[in-house]
Amino acid sequence: GSPLTHAATAPSLSGTVYTLTRPEHLHWLSQQVHSGNDFAGYTLRMEGDIDLQLVPFTPIGGNDTVSSDDNTTSSAFSGTFDGNGHYVANFYHNTWEMKGDHNWYSPEEQYYRDGMGLFGRIYKGTVKNLTVKNFSADGEIATTGVIAAYADGATFENIAIFNCNPRVYNIGNGGIVGCVGWYA
Repeated sequence: GSPLTHAATAPSLSGTVYTLTRPEHLHWLSQQVHSGNDFAGYTLRMEGDIDLQLVPFTPIGGNDTVSSDDNTTSSAFSGTFDGNGHYVANFYHNTWEMKGDHNWYSPEEQYYRDGMGLFGRIYKGTVKNLTVKNFSADGEIATTGVIAAYADGATFENIAIFNCNPRVYNIGNGGIVGCVGWYA
């Protein structure tokens, strides 16, 4: 059979609060942040547990560049992600599956800078009331944290991590955050 996928689908929005209930909502959020929407001033609230079913998942935000008329910045999440007591489960990242063996001099290997975790990069954002279960990462030269690879000026509240194995070689690796303050 064909591999399981989750098409990105926009969640409902009421005022400044997005309601997240399905894997497709997390894929949509990742696409939006990589396109330059940082969600500053918005809350993304989970209203149920989300099982990603081991479908390949691109971290929310990263160090890819987003250009506008007057500046170029890295894509980062800057809103509030409220797990609302729910969990995100069953996702993984593997740099070798994504790009093969590492080549220090290859400009195409940007995922190494993006890092691995639920979020690739958080800048002045908040993640709270969230549990992550069954996350695993295997790779090389890819900063990894279960919640975020990179965080600068971020706040984390009431976070729980169960049965997670963020394993990488030759770079930063952490439980909640892999690297604090880098690529700000």
